[in-house]
Amino acid sequence: MTKGLEFHEAANLFPLLEGEEYETFKADIVEHGLLEPGVLCDGKILDGRNRYRVCQELGKPFPTREWDGQCGDPWTYVASVNLHRKHLDIIQRSRIAIRLREYYAPEMAKKKSEGQKKGGRRGGGDRKSKAARESTSASKDAQVDPPPDRTGPRSRASHKAAKAADVSGATVDRMRRIEGKGSKELNKAVDAKEISLVCAAALAGHFSKSQQDVILKGGMKAVKEALLSLKDREQDDTRHPIPGYNKTEQYAVECARCAITQLEQIPVKNPGRDKAFSRVEKWIEEQRRRP
Repeated sequence: MTKGLEFHEAANLFPLLEGEEYETFKADIVEHGLLEPGVLCDGKILDGRNRYRVCQELGKPFPTREWDGQCGDPWTYVASVNLHRKHLDIIQRSRIAIRLREYYAPEMAKKKSEGQKKGGRRGGGDRKSKAARESTSASKDAQVDPPPDRTGPRSRASHKAAKAADVSGATVDRMRRIEGKGSKELNKAVDAKEISLVCAAALAGHFSKSQQDVILKGGMKAVKEALLSLKDREQDDTRHPIPGYNKTEQYAVECARCAITQLEQIPVKNPGRDKAFSRVEKWIEEQRRRP
């Protein structure tokens, strides 16, 4: 029997089974045996923590194999195998994406630093290529610069984490705002699906944590009133031209606001709400990547 194995840090992306779910899992192993060996990385359990716990409890051997480098890194591997096994909703996948981003961010920063050093040794070849691209872009139909992205630029780490967790970059941004600026009660409401990611991110972005708690105590009626107050502020802004926007850009902003208003009419408890938002978010990501 294998004893004393530690859990790999990447394995902790997903919570351990507890309570009735764990007992059901254990009963299945008792009846059918262990059908799949655990996976080790650097001598630690990368995949198979719950199987290991059951085997320890039952006094059974815990067969293992070494991780073969599948998916490129341990974190992406853990996300891939578990997302295929578990039926996770968009909220759970978004929280996993945040944890993945924490791992990917230093990796991406290191690659960027190495790329800059390499570019410097080439004597500025990258700068020339960038200038050439900008010249070509500027000559195309004499297009004006698009309005600034108010959500801020998304890093490569966010994109990679979003892809690994099967959510959009916009969803990751919203969850980052909720986890970073949202109160504990707001996060609980999100997990319980009492409020959508879109509404929760809006509350987290515009109200203090104490204000969020007060709003939540008033129920969905208070949430809607708070969001409507934000819309009123936005509408006041649209009565006058937005600085830096031409008429075409102003029209695009108005269209976007109309679309958002329509989407928010979908009831929070509608089972298709998250799927609808997810499809819209993926479409937006595709449009942003278009040349």
